Amino acid sequence: MEGDILNIDVTVILDGWHGDTSRMFYIGERIPVKARRLVDVTYEAMMRGIAVVQPGIRIGAIGDAIQRYAESHRYSVVRDFCGHGVGRVFHDRPPSDPRITVHAPTQGPALAGNVS
Repeated sequence: MEGDILNIDVTVILDGWHGDTSRMFYIGERIPVKARRLVDVTYEAMMRGIAVVQPGIRIGAIGDAIQRYAESHRYSVVRDFCGHGVGRVFHDRPPSDPRITVHAPTQGPALAGNVS
């Protein structure tokens, strides 16, 4: 309906790996201010996370960039269900190792190789 937000979740499965992403879109032109702000801030938060990706960066730095931007706009980051990304299982849960804090820039596995 006019004014709604549509979320599209796309998944690719290749050689046993599942990679998925999600994107929100406006329906129509008369979008409530709060809905427009949610879509805009979450999109920019995603772009901030992508911007820090480079060889050697820890996964936590990506989450940290996203979280800092979201919180600077008075939003929070879901911590209980964090399944988007790449894994062997569709919407796989993050590592359960309590020593890994996904949103800490110095923690999590480091990216290797060509990530451009």
